[in-house]
Amino acid sequence: MPEARYRIDGLVVEGFKAFSVPQEVSLSGKHCFLFGANARGKSSIVEAIRWCLFGLERDSDVRNRFSEASDCRVELRLRDSKGLWRLERRLRPGLSRSDLTIRNPDGEEVPQKEALPNLVRLGTGAGAVVFFSAQQAARARAYGDLTRFHEVLYAHLNLDDAERLRTELANLLEEQFEIQRQRAEDLQSAEDKLREQLKEVDARLEEILRSPPWELAEPPTRVMSEMRVRSFGADLANESGTVIDIEWECAKLLDYVEKLVRDLSGSHRSALDRSAASEKEQRDRLLALVKAIREADEGEAAQHARAVDLDRRLGESCGCGGIEELEARWQAASARLGRDAQFALARKAVAPLLGPHARECPICGLACNGAELLAKVTEGIELADSAHEHAAAEVETLRSLTAQAQGLAKQLDLTRRVEEIARRKREQLVAQMAEQLGCSPDVSASAADARLAELDRRIDVLRQDGERATERDTRLRKRIEALRNEWRYHQFRDEQERLRRELQEGLQPARDRLRALGEFRSTVNSLHCALREEFDGAVDRALPAVADQLTEAFRRLTGHPAFDLLRVERAEGPDKLVVRVGSTRAPVPWSRPEDVLNGGAYAALGLVPHFVFSGFHAEQAELNVLIVDDPSQSFDTTHVALLLEELQRASEHAQLLLATHEEDGFRPIVERLFPRDSYTVIRVTDFRPDRGPTIENG
Repeated sequence: MPEARYRIDGLVVEGFKAFSVPQEVSLSGKHCFLFGANARGKSSIVEAIRWCLFGLERDSDVRNRFSEASDCRVELRLRDSKGLWRLERRLRPGLSRSDLTIRNPDGEEVPQKEALPNLVRLGTGAGAVVFFSAQQAARARAYGDLTRFHEVLYAHLNLDDAERLRTELANLLEEQFEIQRQRAEDLQSAEDKLREQLKEVDARLEEILRSPPWELAEPPTRVMSEMRVRSFGADLANESGTVIDIEWECAKLLDYVEKLVRDLSGSHRSALDRSAASEKEQRDRLLALVKAIREADEGEAAQHARAVDLDRRLGESCGCGGIEELEARWQAASARLGRDAQFALARKAVAPLLGPHARECPICGLACNGAELLAKVTEGIELADSAHEHAAAEVETLRSLTAQAQGLAKQLDLTRRVEEIARRKREQLVAQMAEQLGCSPDVSASAADARLAELDRRIDVLRQDGERATERDTRLRKRIEALRNEWRYHQFRDEQERLRRELQEGLQPARDRLRALGEFRSTVNSLHCALREEFDGAVDRALPAVADQLTEAFRRLTGHPAFDLLRVERAEGPDKLVVRVGSTRAPVPWSRPEDVLNGGAYAALGLVPHFVFSGFHAEQAELNVLIVDDPSQSFDTTHVALLLEELQRASEHAQLLLATHEEDGFRPIVERLFPRDSYTVIRVTDFRPDRGPTIENG
């Protein structure tokens, strides 16, 4: 049988899984039997080939944990008639995605489509076909190798293009369904938005019509409203002496008129306020003068009345004379009181010298009757004391009247001075008011009253002008607002018509496109259904022959004594194919393999599709490699010979790579079934974390 274009010549592994440092594995284009104890790195060699060809969804999972700071790299060498091709996949430190570089025999970098155009389509098409049977540590995973054999079956039946077209039609239907759904949602969203806008516009129109801003029986036409707006603007412009552009749009014209009214009203209001403030200031100044003059008059009168009262009281205090006479009387009485006090003192000094024994006067020396003289002196002393008391009382009375009169005189003098000050102040205020009024002081009071009345009248006129200006401003603003609402009415009517046209006509192209899309999708669906029906029919017609081939391989591989029939059935969809086992030895129902097969037979079933399908593409394959990783983990070693016989048949069109720890059970049979120059033996003898596996040829 013809072989594939490429054969694996060898590979270099570095930083990948068990490999810490770079190591080379040479196959020289031959089959390879890889022996070694478990946990030494055999599977790392097998997986390195697959990773270099296809990569992983998460490349970081294959990085060697003892050399994470270095590159993770696998170089796979493929040989064809032109020479050696080098495929290098490299995962750099810190990254999670790897890069694949391919160089031709001349060392030039080439794209993958030139070297292996269909490599990414594992197991399908006339291109790179790689079958990979990984280690199976549990029954549940062993049967997983059958999950993609339908792709190879389609290729075997020359249904590649039909299958691809069927898949593309299914994807197209799904894509078109999503597009149709999205466009329907967009159309509905646009329609809902327009209806919501129309509802809002209808509500605004209804609100305007509940209280029409026009004074007409019927709503005005757009032309009539425009004439009303422009006429109002022209009248106001003429009144204010400004110019309005007749080409302005009505909304802009109303904005300008509103600003004009606001500016004119503001300036007029400012002028009125300034005039009123000036008049009020004059009135307040004049009122202040009048008040000050009145207060000065009242102060002068009060001081005059006080002076009269003080003068009366002073006269009452002084009697008929003045204050000087009162003071003289007080001084004379005080002098008499002093002399009387001296005489009394002398009498009191003489009294002890008198008595019955005295014969002469102690003062004059004349003879006297001492007893009589004593009696006279004593009587004189008593009379002098009484007179002294009366004199002292008189002096005190005169002193009090003098002090009172002196106080009243001072108060009277002060009051007359204050009265004079008030009089002079009044004269100054009257002169100031007369100057302000421009009249003589004699008529200033009546002139002030007249001026105050005039100012009050003018202030009232300004107030009335302000009220009229406010009323006019309010009236103009209401008119502007009414015209604006009138114009808005027409704008809302225009918007209402536009939205209705958009709902009816504007969305029609979108509805037509959505309808056309539905028709296109219906056509594609019809084609897809017809193609799927024919495709499924072709597959169904081929399944019995495929089942026979699988059965033959299964029988050769297991020689099972009870279950020796295989059948492929559909399950849950067009690409869901399952294998059922039956028996020619007894009428038993078709069963799931995991329910009736022993461990060895079940594991062997996982290898059967590889042996059957690996030959389907031998004539067209770019790369045809059959890899079996440690089948003794789950395959009955008593059937090793059968397994190797199947591998020997597959070796006629595929390059084999088998890895196992059962060297003693496999190697004698390999040497018997395979020519020595057709294969190479590689042994993995040791493993060190800092280096990786130890590889020996032989």
